[in-house]
Amino acid sequence: MDPLSAIFSSVNVQQARTYRVEATAPWGFHSTHGSNIRFVLVLRGAAALQTQFRSQPLSLRNGDLFILFDDSNFSFADEVNSSSVSCETLESLKVGNTVRFGGGGVQTTLMAGHFAVDRAAAQAIFKILPTFLHLQLDEKRGHSFQSV
Repeated sequence: MDPLSAIFSSVNVQQARTYRVEATAPWGFHSTHGSNIRFVLVLRGAAALQTQFRSQPLSLRNGDLFILFDDSNFSFADEVNSSSVSCETLESLKVGNTVRFGGGGVQTTLMAGHFAVDRAAAQAIFKILPTFLHLQLDEKRGHSFQSV
């Protein structure tokens, strides 16, 4: 086994949850703690992300993805000042694999999820990964990013 494969095989996923979010403006959700790895992919629409890693909110649009590799707080909403619910409340609204919530305005569609991993076993990979990762789908990277 090559060294990179050995590092990635050390990530023992203990729990994984993913779900589709269909949010209508105004909407928002926030996390004050969570699994080791959390992500949100914007499938349609736009949103503002606030984290401790950026002094200003980050605008995300179709195809943008953010991943947090730790338990840090974040908030994600249609607008920076929109009220939000906790991620736990969001998950409690899930019917099947879809969460529908918000104020009835313009819809944003997301794919969200989190992974609980054995951090001690995966220590090598967490040392090389950034805590926060933002990937944008653009024309230059479109095909390869979509395949990932």
